[in-house]
Amino acid sequence: MASNTSKVVALSLAQLVTTVVTVVSGMVFTRYLSIADYATYLQTFLAYDFVSPLLTLGLPSALFYFLPRAEERQKGLVIDNMLLLFICGLIFSLFLILGGTELLAQRFKNPKLNETLRWMIFFPLYTFPVVLGAILVVKDKVRLNAIYNIITGAVLT
Repeated sequence: MASNTSKVVALSLAQLVTTVVTVVSGMVFTRYLSIADYATYLQTFLAYDFVSPLLTLGLPSALFYFLPRAEERQKGLVIDNMLLLFICGLIFSLFLILGGTELLAQRFKNPKLNETLRWMIFFPLYTFPVVLGAILVVKDKVRLNAIYNIITGAVLT
């Protein structure tokens, strides 16, 4: 029972630190960016945050269900999952490359968004196929997963 409690505490602390980093970065951005620049920042991530759940199709969460049940095929499941997520990230990146940045900038009526979305072109290719968190939890490496979540949250911020 104590090991389960320590796992829950580790995951909760990692989530708490990630949330605090997000709130502090938001405070810093609102303090030092102009209103227009902060709005552009929020609109840039709005596009990504809207598309991300649609394109990932719940595949990272599916690993929590399928990995423990397929012990002989875990490596294949992870590779299949990562490949599908990479393809989904590639779809969004191609959308941005082939005119999606201009389209979104026009829809939001914010020409600066065109530039910031160009910075995001390769972002889905890095973030979509990351399934390490599910693998670490399934392999009972919860503390390592907590450290990974803290570092990833800080770097992405």
